[in-house]
Amino acid sequence: MEEKVIQKFNTYFPMFADFNLEGTSYIVGGFLTSILLNEEIHDLDIVILNGNKANIKENLDKEHLSYHENYFHGYKVQIDAKIIDIYPTSNLKECYQYNIEGLFFDIDKKEFVETTFMEALTEGKLKELNPHNRGKNRNERKEKLENRFQKLLTLKEENQLPNIKPFR
Repeated sequence: MEEKVIQKFNTYFPMFADFNLEGTSYIVGGFLTSILLNEEIHDLDIVILNGNKANIKENLDKEHLSYHENYFHGYKVQIDAKIIDIYPTSNLKECYQYNIEGLFFDIDKKEFVETTFMEALTEGKLKELNPHNRGKNRNERKEKLENRFQKLLTLKEENQLPNIKPFR
């Protein structure tokens, strides 16, 4: 599964390999669950743990990418029809709203790590952890997450999830 994430990531955002970012880069969000569930990918979220917003901007400028500031005080990039959000954080647990979203992919180490993802599946309950991370269409988003959550529970029950390490 890790190879599939890398292949999809490199196809979706090929110039990322040329970036020289400070901090540790993680893929987070729907991109990962779309791959796990064999669904169409709609966007890509990258968080840079201990990253620097100016450093991200510098890398985007170097690649001559069109972008604007996003909801999470990072940058929204559009490449053709692809949407990419990239932003710095000092705490991975602040990067998501619901427990099921606590799944990350370390781009350098090429491995899955999680903060609350496995706990959510073990408890079988979708919980809002960071209500301040509310974006647009909150109710629609929650409904979509509940649907995906049920599908992920089935994958867990069928032992179809990849090896996922706790974040340390």
